[in-house]
Amino acid sequence: MKVRLLAIACAVLGLTFALGSTAGAVVTINVRPYALNVIGIGSTDPGDPASKLCLVFVEKPSTYGSLINGAPGGASGDLNIRFTEQDQVTVAPTCIPTSIAVTTVDPVGTAGTQAIDNAPPKTGGTLQIATAASVQPGISATSATTIDVNLSAAQVVALPAGAVQITGPGLLGVGTLTGPGKVRMILKTTAVATKAQLDTAACSDKQYFIDALDADGSTSNGPTAVDATDPVVSRSFADGSRTGNVVTLTGSSEVGGLTVGDSIVVDAADNTYDGTRTITAVTENSATVAPFNGSVTYAQTAANDASAGATTAAHTYAIGESGTYLASIRNCAELNVSVPGKAVTTKIKVTGNGASSVDFVKAATINPRVWDTTRGASCSAVKTAGTFGDAKQSSRVVSCKGDYGVPIPLALDVRAWVASGSGTGVGQYCNPQSGAVTPCQDPFGLLHPAPPTQILSGTFVP
Repeated sequence: MKVRLLAIACAVLGLTFALGSTAGAVVTINVRPYALNVIGIGSTDPGDPASKLCLVFVEKPSTYGSLINGAPGGASGDLNIRFTEQDQVTVAPTCIPTSIAVTTVDPVGTAGTQAIDNAPPKTGGTLQIATAASVQPGISATSATTIDVNLSAAQVVALPAGAVQITGPGLLGVGTLTGPGKVRMILKTTAVATKAQLDTAACSDKQYFIDALDADGSTSNGPTAVDATDPVVSRSFADGSRTGNVVTLTGSSEVGGLTVGDSIVVDAADNTYDGTRTITAVTENSATVAPFNGSVTYAQTAANDASAGATTAAHTYAIGESGTYLASIRNCAELNVSVPGKAVTTKIKVTGNGASSVDFVKAATINPRVWDTTRGASCSAVKTAGTFGDAKQSSRVVSCKGDYGVPIPLALDVRAWVASGSGTGVGQYCNPQSGAVTPCQDPFGLLHPAPPTQILSGTFVP
């Protein structure tokens, strides 16, 4: 069931792009997300298999009034912020953001990032950028990097294979590749996937209800695992109606855990809908943002009615339920160590002599998925552990192979940031739109975007 859309035991989206430079020293650029007004991404409880992916939004970016989810937060003057789950609507109690970095790496021989002159009589040369995606274990995503190529007068750049030119203020227009000016391009996307690396010295067995009738939304679509210590699955619906003794509850962002044949307790604004019912149909939500379209249907003998109002439907898993059995799943902490990806080299051809340079603008992580050890169809028995409550339900300890969860429907941009002030001394731009410099406090490290950062420069000579 999609009760836990994502179980994250490692920091999420710890994506590192290794970019070469002509400088002698390695430079690290700290980056933060800036898509959809998201300024942080992380997990609600790092290290706990029941942790969920969460997003951090700015709440009233021009005002620092110490509010978290609309309630009083930390010290006066802190940034107002809002925590949500991945649907961008459900409020999360907290969200621990993940740090992301862009690291430059020196060239070695003909490899790495460097400017390479053409052999005479040809002019210009090649701006060579070596990139490697290094991600923390248990991440699957598509990655795209955006760069600026700065050209001198009369220099002409050729788009590398798979790259797409985009335009904006201060940039050359699409199709214009001759300097002087700045050409912005999105490089060819790359796929990155790493399986979780578990710390086998930090494992514990936890009981789950395994629902064989409700797929978990992973790539292998295995059965759902629900924490046996909290077996109640409650879903919210925006409204409902009753026609011909059939009730349909509508407008839910998540109906995972509610299956045809399940007994549910209904609690509606219109109490004529209330009671214990049996589900006859379920429609999964397909919308990523409101209005949502998840629904359930059940029979109820009563007069027709146009609106139930806001409604909750709760199902409690129990031993003996059809298609459900009790098991202990061995959960291990994940090793929070980045896994280096395969290096990818991009060669940008420039015709014409003069100075050229490349700036890192941003990187995008598209439709990421996170590894969950309770997902997937492949589970093996570790040991027999007797019975629980009912002879029909044998209990066992199982170790699941795991699988990637459902894709997070985001293309999350990350770019360099400017640190905000500490409340004393010279502050930074708290509200980039107004341009005002004030000593704002930002204890969550949710900071403001900086200009593109140069990662390569060179001068092509005759």
